[in-house]
Amino acid sequence: MLQSIYPDCVSRDASNDILRFEVPVELERPMDVFVTRSGNADLQEHHLSLSSLPPIFLQIVLPPAYPLRAGPEIVSFYVSGSWVPRSGRLLKKLRGMWEPGDAVLYTWVEWIHSADFLNSMEIIRDGALRCVMGRETGH
Repeated sequence: MLQSIYPDCVSRDASNDILRFEVPVELERPMDVFVTRSGNADLQEHHLSLSSLPPIFLQIVLPPAYPLRAGPEIVSFYVSGSWVPRSGRLLKKLRGMWEPGDAVLYTWVEWIHSADFLNSMEIIRDGALRCVMGRETGH
């Protein structure tokens, strides 16, 4: 079902039943983004105005009891460019959205795609997105 709604960001690996999501983050309007690049002893800050952000990648397995008694299992999570700090917090929030009987995947994709999750990540201050870029990390 999700593949028909989001053909560009959802695919299924038939060999292992993994759903793969590459969810672009689209901002409602252009937003000021301040990127601080960490490395060596120098901190460099760059100012950008962006209307989209790098995608978030998820690999999910739906257990047999989904959605009635079990939530989706996130087997892989990756943020391109590691621009989301404390990405474990984002994973916890995604997992916390599921309730028994709730087919939550559409909600997850919309929450990420619409950039609504940014407010709960505490990286927007004074109407601008602020992030520190370091090495890319996956979970």
